[in-house]
Formats: sequence, C-alpha cells, structure tokens
Amino acid sequence: MIGRSFTWSNRRRGDELIQERLDQFLVEVDWQQLYPNATVLRLLESGLDHSPLLLDSNHGGDIISEIEDKLKKALQNEESYWKDKSRVKWLKSDDQNTTFFHHKFRNRTRRNKIWQLTGSDGEVATSNAGIASVAESYFKDIFSSTCHENPEPLFTDFEPKVTAHMNHRLLGPVTMEEVKRATFNIHPQSAPGDNGHISAISSHSLQYLDLCRNKLQGNVPKSMFNLVNLTELCLSSKWSGSLYFSLFSKLQNLKALSLSGFNSLLLASETNVSYQFTNLLSLQLLQVDLTNISKILWKFPKLQTLVLSENKLEGNVPKWIHDIHSLERLKLSQNQLSSIGQFPWYQLKYLDLFNLLTDDNISFICNATSLQIVNLSHNKFKDTIPQCLANSPDLQDLDLPMNKFHGTLPSTFSRDLISLNPNGNQLEGHLPRSLSNCKDLIDLNLGNNQIEDTFPNWLQSLPYLEILVLQSNKLYGPIVSLKTKDMFPHLLIFDISSNHFSGQLPKVYIKSFQAMKSVVGVQTSFYYIKSSYVFITKEIEIEYHESMTATMKGLRTNFEKIPEFLVSIDLSSNRFEGEIPDDFGELHRLIGLNLSHNNLNGPVPHSLGNLSNLESLDLSSNMLTGKIPDELTNLISLEVLNLSSNHLEGTIPRGKQFDTFSNDSYEENMGLCGFPLSIQCNNNVPQQQYPSSEAEDKFGFGWKPVAIGYACGMVFGIGLGCCVFLNWKTSMACDHLWRQKN
Repeated sequence: MIGRSFTWSNRRRGDELIQERLDQFLVEVDWQQLYPNATVLRLLESGLDHSPLLLDSNHGGDIISEIEDKLKKALQNEESYWKDKSRVKWLKSDDQNTTFFHHKFRNRTRRNKIWQLTGSDGEVATSNAGIASVAESYFKDIFSSTCHENPEPLFTDFEPKVTAHMNHRLLGPVTMEEVKRATFNIHPQSAPGDNGHISAISSHSLQYLDLCRNKLQGNVPKSMFNLVNLTELCLSSKWSGSLYFSLFSKLQNLKALSLSGFNSLLLASETNVSYQFTNLLSLQLLQVDLTNISKILWKFPKLQTLVLSENKLEGNVPKWIHDIHSLERLKLSQNQLSSIGQFPWYQLKYLDLFNLLTDDNISFICNATSLQIVNLSHNKFKDTIPQCLANSPDLQDLDLPMNKFHGTLPSTFSRDLISLNPNGNQLEGHLPRSLSNCKDLIDLNLGNNQIEDTFPNWLQSLPYLEILVLQSNKLYGPIVSLKTKDMFPHLLIFDISSNHFSGQLPKVYIKSFQAMKSVVGVQTSFYYIKSSYVFITKEIEIEYHESMTATMKGLRTNFEKIPEFLVSIDLSSNRFEGEIPDDFGELHRLIGLNLSHNNLNGPVPHSLGNLSNLESLDLSSNMLTGKIPDELTNLISLEVLNLSSNHLEGTIPRGKQFDTFSNDSYEENMGLCGFPLSIQCNNNVPQQQYPSSEAEDKFGFGWKPVAIGYACGMVFGIGLGCCVFLNWKTSMACDHLWRQKN
C-alpha cells in the first residue's frame, strides 16, 4: 500500500492515540495475474476516521488526484451545508466539523419547535392544526379591542419616544450609506441560501463589486455594465449563456477585472470594432473558454498585469499581447503555447511560463532587464542558462526545474536572489562561489544534475537559508565545516543524498542546526515557505511558493508548496562511515531522517527517542550493531521505520507504534528476534531452530544415523582414493623402466 500504512485512528493525541490498518482489498489470483502492477493507495482522510483506499490497476496519478479532489469537495460541501443549517458563527468550516454542525442543527430544531400550546379555555393542543388555531386566536385577541370610545385622550400625558426629527429620518429616502452600513453589519452566515440568480444592480455610485467564490447561476445582468463608477470587478461562477467581453469596455473607470468559470466568453466584438480599455491596469482570465484569442481587437494602453492561466491556449503568443508595452507582470502558465516570439516587454518584473512552451529557445529573456520573478519550469529549454538572466539586478526568484539546460551554472548572480531552483536538468561543472554573496537566499535546489565538486561549506554563513538540496549529483569528499560562529542557522531541509560524500557524518553542522531544534512558536497548520508575494488588487494577487521533490516515508513526493513543518535530513546513498552522533536527538522539529545506504557502524543512539515529531526513520543498509533502543517506542508519530540490512541483535521493543511495523522493518538482521519476526527469543537471543521430530518420523531416521553414515563414507572414500593413487604410481614406474630397457 502506497501512503500512510494506517487506515483508521481514534483521532486522539499523546499516549491515547491508536492507529490500525483495518481496511484492505481482497482480489482473486486471476485478477492479480491480469494486473501484476496493481497498487493500493491510501487517500486523504478528509474528515473521516477511516482513510479511503483506492485500488489502482495502472497507478494513474491524475485520476487519483481527481478522485481525491472530488471526495474532498463533496465533504466540504456537506460540512458547509450543515454549518449553514446550524447557524454556528464562531466556528469556521473546512475544519472537519460536520458532526458538530449536524448536532447543533438538531438541537436548534428541537429547541425552536413548538410542541404544545394551551388555549384560553385551558385545553392543550399538540397537533399542528391545533397549535396553529390557538396561536391565531391569541393574536386576534391581543390586536383587537372591545372598547368603542376614542383612546387618544388617554395618551396626552405620555412623553413621545419618537421625536419629530427621528420621524423625519424614518420617513425619508434610504441612502447608499445606510444600505452599505446595514449590509456590512450582517454576519456572513446569517442569511445562507441555495444556488440562485443575481438580480439587477442599479447603484451608480458602486465602486467595488466582488461576486467571486459564489454559486451564482444564470446570465450576468446587463445592468452591471451601467455601473459607470466601478473600479474593481470580480466574477467567478458557473455562468450560463454567452457574454461579449467588449461589454466591459463600457466601464471606463475599471482598473481591475477578474473573470473565471465562464463557459462561453465571446472575445470578438459583435461589430468587429476595436475596443479600448482606457484605465484597466490588471486583467485576470482563469479557466475561461478563450476561443479565437489571436483574432480579437483589444487595446490596453495602461495594462500592467495580465494573467491567462489554465485556458488551453495554443499556437504563438497573440499579437495584441505583444502590443502591450506597459506590462510588468505576465502569467501564461499551464497552457499549450508553442513560442513566445518577439519579446517587447522591457519593463517586465514577473514572468510565469510554467508548463507552457514547446520551443527550446530562451534567448528572448535577455530583452527584459528588470525581472524579479521568473518561472520557466517544466518546459523544453535546451540552452545554457543565460548569464544576462542571472545578472538581472533585481532578480529574486529563478525557477528552472525539469528542463534540459546544460553546461555550467552562471558565474555570478544578483545579490537580491532569494530562490534558485534548476533541479532536474543536465548542469555540470563546479558550484559558483558567488552564491555566498546572496545574503537573502532562502531556497537553493540544485538536485538531479551532474555537478561535480566538493561540499559548498562557504554557504554555511547564509543567514536565511532554509532549503539546501544537492541530491543526485557527483559531489564527493568529506564534509568539512569552516570555523564560523553561526552555521546554517535557519536550515529546515538538508538533502545531500545520492552523491559520493565520505568520512564522518557532519557532526558540527548537526549541532548548529538551530532552526531544527526549537518547536516553540512553530505553526501546526499549513503555512508554506514562500519567497514572494505580489499584491495587485484585493482580488488579483500573485502568491509565489517554493516547490521541491523529496523522499518522504520511503516515497518520492512532489511538493508544489513546501509546508513550514516539513523539516527533514537526508544523507542516504553516500559513503559516510563511523557512528551516528547523539546530536540528532536535539533536532526536535525533525519529521524525516534518512541515513540509509552508507557504511555507518556502532549502536543506534538512544537520543533518537527524543524526536517526538519524527514520522519517518530510515537507518537501513548500514553496519549498525547492538540492540534497538527501547526509547524509540516513545516516537508516537512514527509511521515508517526501516532498520533492515544491519547487524542488530536482541529483542525487538514492543508498544505503541512499534506494534504496527511489519517484518520488512527488521529483515536481514540475523541477531534480532521477537514480534513481528517468526523467530522467538530466549534470554534476548534468537532461539536455536532444530529439525522437528516430525521430519525424523517422515524419513524413518534422525540426524544421528546421518552423521554416522557421513563419517563412514568419508573413511571409505579416503581409503579408496589412496588405493587408486598407489596403483597409478606403480603403473607409471613400470612404464618408465620398460622404456629405458628398450
């Protein structure tokens, strides 16, 4: 099973946590032969105590992600439905509170239900019709009078509570300020409703309109295009019907426009007239059917931000985009464009072409001299990395993974560099020491290349470095630290696996990883490591996260966003030797530690039992000796343990997570015994296995007759060999004498 090995938990904490593998698939032998590569995948819990399992015959990652998304969305919709019904306002949804909301709704229903009413005659009514009759009679009595005299003289001595001024205000026309104040004073959850249509909008003074993240249906009301003072507009939903984009040109004061979810957005105008969006600064079109985008007649003289992601655009970049010389931010990611063509955007600061181009030419990038954020990942670029790009004075983020860049890294980089990620290319040569001048560097990911050099200890003084990935290169030699005061003070991810490093484990660095030690103030929810955040408007904003691929729990995992709690060390598949330092036990934030496939010896440190957040521990394929420390049973978060292929001995500890591990965690350790192995222990030593009496009965004799027969056979064989040798020697001597005589 791929993923976390447990399928059920009681969802408690500490010593009360219980996790089990209760769910499984049962298939026939014929089916298994038909699908030999079938796998069982554990999906997200999504609010359930049982984790859904998926039987995948071909291991289709896209289908699995789609199923998980649908399951998560269905559970969120259910939770949102019961939250609206419960009227609970102090607790947020999307936090797996469906059961709580349902319970609140049932209690509120019971509390608000009228079970019985007592009429004026003392009779108790319990049926719906009887209760309605009593209520109707009661209100008729209190709002009617049996007195036929004029009551006005009775109120002459009462002081009026509603003054003339108050009465004038109450009878006056409603102002927009009053509507705004009343609307914004309503709690967002005070008036929930089903999917619906939007009515006409007639407020000409409206400047900001946000209808995103709703469930609106039907057509966009034409009255919206009469809001002449509108400056920001966001529309996203399942709008039906056709909508001409040219209608938005009527809103001449519009500065920011965001549209998503339109099935039919007609880009060409009804009259083939060129429309000008005079004041528009930001335009975002997401998941919109942009047909004939290259034939449109639009003019954006002031446009600074253009986002056209996930629209299945094909061919070359349209000419009208090339004509926008004022662009500062351009995002065309996740389309199917073939070429950028000319590059006139000299003021460009942000460029995102993720998973976009089929062209292998990158020379166009040198025309932009003000770039700050560049994402060219998952394309087919084959050139060397341009030095002009690395030298861009304002460059902060350079994302180039999964291309075919070759040659060496640029010799110099911008001093403002925050993130450098050319993972998964064909780069070679040495690491440029100029990276030590990038004092703001947070993420350095050079993995999966062919770089041949020693460990870059000159990076240890970078004060903000959090991610250092050098895995799968040709780095070699011992890791020697420079004598400085603070070494890698903020490092959270240290991956130098699959290289040729040798010598002792870098104990000095391990002791200096201060950020891995303290758990005080650490966010427990999903906060992500990000290097850039561009705020355009309230509805159009670009949040740029770091990404990476890492081995977690024995599996290569892609992280499109890196959570801050992902703290790991991977030194596997090198040539390290010596003992494992006790200093690892001080890194309390670690959730993953991999020291496998080295030449480490000595005992497993008892201090590893202090790593209460550890979820994965891999010490396999070394030469470790001694017993497995009982302190490791304190690791209540441990999900994956691999101690196989060592020289460990003694009884395997029991309790907590250790009772959930299988034989695979301990195989090829001849001295280990106890659960889950089939070898029982005798005074902490594997009990000697002798042939059973059943085997003796089966063949009619035991091991003693076999030993006697073996000894006799050996004596007979030696004697027969001596006789053969003597006869051969005598024959050779006679033959020699006969030849001399003749």
